[in-house]
Amino acid sequence: MKFGHQLLIVLFLIVSITLSCSKNTSEVQEIYIAEKMYYKANKFYQNILVNPAVAREEDYNHAVAKFEEIVNRYKGRKKLSDTVRSIYESSLLMIPQIHIARKNFQKAIEAYEGIIKENAQNQRLCATAQMSIAQCFERDNKLEEAIAAYKKLINDYPAVLDDPEFPNVQILQVPLHLARLYSRQQGDSHIVVVAYDEAISYYGKLVSRWPKTKTAFVAYNQMVAAYSDQRMWSKAVKIMRKALHDFPNHENAPDILMNMANIYVNFMNNYTKGWEIYKRILEDYPDYERMGTVYLGRGNLYLKEKQTNSAREEFQRVLKDYSKEGEACALAQIGIARSYEMEGNWEKALNEYQWAVDNFSMVPQVLQIPLYIASYYKNKKQENLARAAYEKGIGEYQNVVRQYPNSMLASMAQDHLARCYIELQRWAEAVTALATLVQMPTPVPIVAPAYLSIGSIYEKNLNDKLQAVKAYREFLERFPDTPLTQQVEERIESLQAEIDSAASQPPQPVQLLQAESISPSSLLLKWIPNQDDDFAYYRIFRSVSPHVDVNSTLVAEIKDQQQANYQDSSLKSDSLYYYRVFVYDYTGLSSGSNEITGKPVSNLPPKAVTLKAKCESWVKISLDWDASEDQDFQYYKIYRSQSSGVNLSSQLIKFISDRSLTYFEDTPPTDNAEFYYKVYVFDTGGLYSESNEVRVKTPANTPPHPVRLREPQVMNNNTLRLSWTSSNDDDFAMYRIYRSEDSPVVITKEPLKIISDRYTTQYYDSGLEPNKRYYYKIFVFDKGNLSTESNEVAGIPVGSN
Repeated sequence: MKFGHQLLIVLFLIVSITLSCSKNTSEVQEIYIAEKMYYKANKFYQNILVNPAVAREEDYNHAVAKFEEIVNRYKGRKKLSDTVRSIYESSLLMIPQIHIARKNFQKAIEAYEGIIKENAQNQRLCATAQMSIAQCFERDNKLEEAIAAYKKLINDYPAVLDDPEFPNVQILQVPLHLARLYSRQQGDSHIVVVAYDEAISYYGKLVSRWPKTKTAFVAYNQMVAAYSDQRMWSKAVKIMRKALHDFPNHENAPDILMNMANIYVNFMNNYTKGWEIYKRILEDYPDYERMGTVYLGRGNLYLKEKQTNSAREEFQRVLKDYSKEGEACALAQIGIARSYEMEGNWEKALNEYQWAVDNFSMVPQVLQIPLYIASYYKNKKQENLARAAYEKGIGEYQNVVRQYPNSMLASMAQDHLARCYIELQRWAEAVTALATLVQMPTPVPIVAPAYLSIGSIYEKNLNDKLQAVKAYREFLERFPDTPLTQQVEERIESLQAEIDSAASQPPQPVQLLQAESISPSSLLLKWIPNQDDDFAYYRIFRSVSPHVDVNSTLVAEIKDQQQANYQDSSLKSDSLYYYRVFVYDYTGLSSGSNEITGKPVSNLPPKAVTLKAKCESWVKISLDWDASEDQDFQYYKIYRSQSSGVNLSSQLIKFISDRSLTYFEDTPPTDNAEFYYKVYVFDTGGLYSESNEVRVKTPANTPPHPVRLREPQVMNNNTLRLSWTSSNDDDFAMYRIYRSEDSPVVITKEPLKIISDRYTTQYYDSGLEPNKRYYYKIFVFDKGNLSTESNEVAGIPVGSN
């Protein structure tokens, strides 16, 4: 009996262990299946995100279907491992995310609502879904619905569930975000003030209920932000003092002090308090990880007090000792530039600004520098320099957009790019830049004015009322509830009235120019574009007899108002054709052009181009010509001679097969001489035509202009930084830097450094002896080996490493 009892126990243990192992094996298998399904679904979606512009609707649908397979597999199961449940919930949330990626916000909202309905017991998951619903409404610029959804979130899902040390920070931030949404919608109305008061009250209650917890700390920060939004600086400082009192040893205490110093200095003009706080951080928090910002703040304070030398010392300390704090270093570099500008030394300031652009291009404040430089010249009435600076800014901003696509930095650069085009009055390019901007992931404070700028440019500069109305309406669709809504609606109504008034009149006819034979079977038609606001399209009609009308053969319909040419092909060689162009408006009214004739002629040589030449310097002659429009174009050949009568036996200096390449810079073999040029156009049949002949006389070569060498800047006890003005000579060849331990500088055979890039205007001379004086000169050499020396400067590397 005893043995039988023991046997039963053993058998029970064996069965239990077997069942347990079976259960564990089954669970591991299920985790593997879930992870594999999620990996495949997510990989498919990530492939879409690599290039969403080419993604098809079916690609998005397929991604949704993959995540739905996971949801359907585990939906309703009560017993899931933590890993599988996490994959299930992630899949639930990924489905509406895919809808958001294709900007189908309504479908995303419906999916989130389904998550809340079917997972009501999962507070965390439901809170995430409700937050996402509010964000969808906000991204879709439905601010009223967004506000209602955010209110539902904070009413239905408390920020603190069990432990105030682990609050839902996202929910904690909602009351302040609501106040900011009201501000966007209502401007400075009473409703906004009430919203901020309610947010502050909400945070105050959290502090009272859970003092000295993480919940209270986050609430303090939100209260500071709420007061700062309303420019209530004294109240903001008061809350910061409470936070420091309650959390004296918090890791973010020095950050709070830095924020407080910023308010005292920049908004309350209390410099004394600013100095006190900076001193306190240096003494009480010597290991502060953002110590560079403290010295940056001290430097800015010195600037406010107009102590430029002291300011530069602080900024140099940031650059030297805190090089890992990228943003602080960028702002310190800007501070150095500002200090020189305050002293009236724009040349030094410009060099420092450019140094910031070259080394800290990803910092938003640095991104504004090209525009700032151009604005400086504009305010000084130096129009040529301003234009050149705007042109340079265009190139720099285009590079940023290319380097960092789909980033906030790219959006800011695109905004600055549009501003450059506007300042240069290049209206069409400005509109294109702004139209690109509104399609980028751009914050509302940038994208909303962009729409208004597009409308304004169309209205006031391009005289296109229809496009202006379209831009204004797009603004209202994206931002229906703003303080500007009524003003924009009134502008649309006024413009529409002008458009409707013009619609009762037929469009202005175009003037059709003489048809040009461009091949044995083609004629090129040209006309002066129509400029009517209600333009709809052109229609070109053709006949083999006079009196062309709308019943003649329709050759083409063109909807681009600015297109002013058309090539009519498949014609019979040496046959006469008659043409008219009719302009149509949106109401169907039309006007016909004059009637012209044309005859495609067989075996014509290409049309000659018109050549222009300009002598830039003794080593640079610029040639440009109009592009060949011949259908059978093959190449250009450029010939040069030192006597008049250039022909095909003269020296061939360039062969160009790209018809759009109509510019060439020639380097003549000698100075103080005459040169003659012609451009020949060849077609595929071997026929050619020659351009006009141009004569250019090169000047005698003269030594290059000297550059100005600035006082060396001490970097440490063995390094000096040299900088100088850039050479502007077209025949620049190199800089040669010479160093000597005595004055004057001895010119040796081997220079310290040879630099062949004219725009490299600085050099770090390292490995020097501390506290020893060194003398420097820079020689500029041109391509004719003539040279000019700079002024002599001296520097002493001092200080500690």
